[in-house]
Amino acid sequence: MIEKLREHPVFLCGNPRSGTSLVRALFDGHPQFVAYPYESFFFRGFLPQAAKRDIDGKVELASRYLLQFIGLRREMEEDYENFHPNEDTVHDFAKMCLSIQRQIATYGYRHDGDLLATAILAFGEVYGFLNENTRYWLEKSVHNEFFADQIFAWWPEARCVHITRDPRDVYASYHPRRQKVLPRLFSLRWTRSAKKGLENQRVYGEDRYLLIKYEQLVQDSEGALQALIGFLGIEDHPILRIPSYMGIPWEGNSTFADKFMGISTKPAGRWREELALRDVQIIEQIAGQPMTELGYQVENKWSLFTSLRILRGYLSYYRAVFEKIDPADIHGIE
Repeated sequence: MIEKLREHPVFLCGNPRSGTSLVRALFDGHPQFVAYPYESFFFRGFLPQAAKRDIDGKVELASRYLLQFIGLRREMEEDYENFHPNEDTVHDFAKMCLSIQRQIATYGYRHDGDLLATAILAFGEVYGFLNENTRYWLEKSVHNEFFADQIFAWWPEARCVHITRDPRDVYASYHPRRQKVLPRLFSLRWTRSAKKGLENQRVYGEDRYLLIKYEQLVQDSEGALQALIGFLGIEDHPILRIPSYMGIPWEGNSTFADKFMGISTKPAGRWREELALRDVQIIEQIAGQPMTELGYQVENKWSLFTSLRILRGYLSYYRAVFEKIDPADIHGIE
């Protein structure tokens, strides 16, 4: 069973604060999924470190990099100052490490992607999420969309679900804690992610790469869930309506400290109360093209004044680079 399951991943893709954590939480308890509980940063973090290691070194790194916080993080969050891993947690970690070694020895090693598959399946095996009905393993890391070529090269049967969200709401979600993430820089990042998602869907087809809007997920949850069910060919299960984390009800990760026991419409459209008009204008002017293609309405017309502000920001940024100054330290960059 494990050998077959290695070939059937689901990768969640999208910009930070776009709803990828919510979608992961919806699949968390589904009997046909082993849902990895954290972002693995496999492509951006693990692979560069693994590149110069032999297979034994890669297996050892996979155990440390991909598994060491599973089962520990929740205990750390509950009482960080007095945290000491309990005996069961240590044993579970050891069992997952042994499971990775056993899977590689039994089913072989073809490419580095096998390390991610075996780590997630080891987690599912030890924590009881792997069963005879399991059909997919699922991984969620922000910006997986930029690694679609590698994903489909390693796993031709893979499925990618890319969650998009109105960039104005995404920026509003960042707003209270964004520090020096300026609207111009944010807009460029969001635009790059959205364009990559649209490109991936054109290249790989809607049967392998699904774009789904966060707004549909929270405002028409049944319609969005049916789209996901049809795309993945899975059973409709009541647990899909109950977000969870390793089987425990999940209250969300809202910047605004909202606590949800299900899918809430509250975060949609929040930008209207949270963002200044000047920030909205910058976001719309930079990200307008992919926003329109994805069905988000641009409400402010093109403005020369906004364009000049954006240009000033670019000039300030490149001056800082030339003079070896941290661009974030330039006041009035926007």
